[in-house]
Amino acid sequence: MVFMSIFLHFSVPLSKPLRSGLCLFVCVASFITCRPADYVPPPQEPSPVTEPQPQEPEDLVHQALYGAELASPRILQIPDEAKPTATGLHQLTLEPGSGKTAPGPDDTVLLHYTAWDAQGRRFEETSSRGQPVRMRMATLAPGLAEGLSTMVKGERRRLWIPSRLAVGISEGRVNGDVVVDVQLVELIAALPAPEVPADLTQPPKEAQRTSSGLVYHVLARGQGERTPAQTDRVLVHYSGWDMNGDLFDSSVMRGEPVAFGVDEVIPGWTEALQLMREGDRFRVWIPAELAYGEQPSAPGLPAGRLCFDVELIQIQ
Repeated sequence: MVFMSIFLHFSVPLSKPLRSGLCLFVCVASFITCRPADYVPPPQEPSPVTEPQPQEPEDLVHQALYGAELASPRILQIPDEAKPTATGLHQLTLEPGSGKTAPGPDDTVLLHYTAWDAQGRRFEETSSRGQPVRMRMATLAPGLAEGLSTMVKGERRRLWIPSRLAVGISEGRVNGDVVVDVQLVELIAALPAPEVPADLTQPPKEAQRTSSGLVYHVLARGQGERTPAQTDRVLVHYSGWDMNGDLFDSSVMRGEPVAFGVDEVIPGWTEALQLMREGDRFRVWIPAELAYGEQPSAPGLPAGRLCFDVELIQIQ
């Protein structure tokens, strides 16, 4: 799981005359010490959303006896008021939300959650991180995605997820049924999907082929002169289609580029990136043997020959 933090740094140019800085200090100090008696400070920014903690007396007693790592029986047992779905998921709203729209399969969500296995052992939670996690709906375990698909911003639910719908939770470290308390902190709607390339299945005549079978076509040249080495990290925007025209992934729809190592991706990507310069936009046709194969080893991965539009934004 990858998390990203953005830190903004502000600095005052050192070339400012000392006299101006002293004047600014005096003015600010005068303002602070000369406030009127009826001065009301401006409202503070709201504090970040934090994960709700158990408030039921039974939960608090259980935590005191056994610690926070082990869920109480009340959490593990499915109550009569929980609503079942056709897939076997059970869910119960713990707190209603204030939003109006539920996330779609292409949207991104910010979540707070706590997850327990069938024995009540807590194996994942976000409260210790101090901030919600950002996830794409398309990458979530089926049961978690199903529950979130009918939630709105601010809502908190408890989900009892059967093992067959929990595949992918905690990257396979937990097997069996799981219970998840999840809060939808924010919904980030996906941008419109890029159009399917007209030359999806038939590269143009001017496209170039490498000895490996990779085919690429330059859509636009950038201003950069560097090409990445296999040991570099790059920042890219991309969209990928299978040969049926199904879009299986797109950073463009998420509205944010992706950074990774040149040697951390499928072989076709590693080769194509080293042909590009900063600012270039390529359309790349990758044969199955340089992608995920004709029969991918993991569920959800696209099979066969693939087509990508790739923009190399920066070599890091």
